[in-house]
Amino acid sequence: MPVSFLLQIGTAVAVIAITAVQLANVKSLNFQELWNQKICLASANYKDLSVCTYIYAVGGVSIVLTIIIGLLQMITCNMCGCGKVLDAVFTVLATAWWLIAGFITAAHAKAANDAKPKINQAEWRNAVVLLCWITAGLFALLFVVHTGRILVSCCRKRRKASSDADLEKAELARRDRPPSAAVELGKEVANRPYMIGRFGKSAKEPTPVSTHLGGPNI
Repeated sequence: MPVSFLLQIGTAVAVIAITAVQLANVKSLNFQELWNQKICLASANYKDLSVCTYIYAVGGVSIVLTIIIGLLQMITCNMCGCGKVLDAVFTVLATAWWLIAGFITAAHAKAANDAKPKINQAEWRNAVVLLCWITAGLFALLFVVHTGRILVSCCRKRRKASSDADLEKAELARRDRPPSAAVELGKEVANRPYMIGRFGKSAKEPTPVSTHLGGPNI
């Protein structure tokens, strides 16, 4: 299992866990009269549960989509070679998703931290905001990595296509070469001075003339 997969899941789980345990736990207020009520300390109005619900949704959607895409790539053998493209698309969308969550939680956390009377658990609200920024940065980094993988793959395919085209041109040129040219080249090489004697007598060597004179036997 890739480290990036664990980080994506881990940060989202941490956001949900902090919100559920530290920000949605009514005992954090130390007001026993509110122990039977639901609260959310992620915003200035702790009786408004919408911010905590939003944080749960952000983390939950991120976890579910990360798992689905991981399983889909595993089942389809990296999407038949297109896994890098799917990863790039998902990470850029996840980056935007967590950036928006970071801005929203930061605004509500600031309002809660500045509220009068003071609302408890400011450090945990800030932790949720920080985790949102960290998760967005993680997905942005993964987007850069996946985009780099796509560019490298495209460069390799272009280089291979160019090499194959050069080989094909060379093969066609070899086939189109007239046979007579090869024959003439062979004759030219054979008649060169340093080749004389390697293939028998030279064609220019004169034929010896017999000096025996025929006549009647005495």
